[in-house]
Amino acid sequence: MKVIAFDRTPDSPLDMPLGADIMPDSAIIKDSKPFFLPPLSDNWDYYICPAFRVSRLGKNIGVRFAPRYIDAVTAAVITRPVDALDLWSDRSTGLLNIYEGAVIIGDWQSLDILSADTCITIGDTSTEAGNAFEQACSLLAATAAIGTIKIGDIIIPCRRHFARNLPLDTRLNCSIDSTPLLTLKIK
Repeated sequence: MKVIAFDRTPDSPLDMPLGADIMPDSAIIKDSKPFFLPPLSDNWDYYICPAFRVSRLGKNIGVRFAPRYIDAVTAAVITRPVDALDLWSDRSTGLLNIYEGAVIIGDWQSLDILSADTCITIGDTSTEAGNAFEQACSLLAATAAIGTIKIGDIIIPCRRHFARNLPLDTRLNCSIDSTPLLTLKIK
């Protein structure tokens, strides 16, 4: 299983090629477990995202068939080590996606919770994610044209920055369209 997190905001075009971060399953925190700040950076950015779970194995999937390959949605938080990214800016930063907590995911829910204009809320911050499901389907098809998509893979079609340097012991609740899905805890 892997996480494919596209580096775009909800209102950005879906023109390929798009930048994406690939994260292994060992980088995922789930079940509302706390994110212990790794010592690799003193400054951390936090992004809120919708995340979609792949339910079938496939490659070369047409856009019109992509909805058959996604079975669930949740809210996710991507953490980014600002200092380390600046230090490695002239090199590949792929290693900076393997620390535990690179992506924090909530509880999986049926796609029925999504509205036409998905809204993600974390703490006091809300952001529109547009039609995140359609974006995920388009990006799933584009990704499957390059490589194989596996059961359990996670597609994050967009992300929105919501905080920098949250203090220790921060606790924020996150929801999609008023359905609570994730509690972010910083330790």
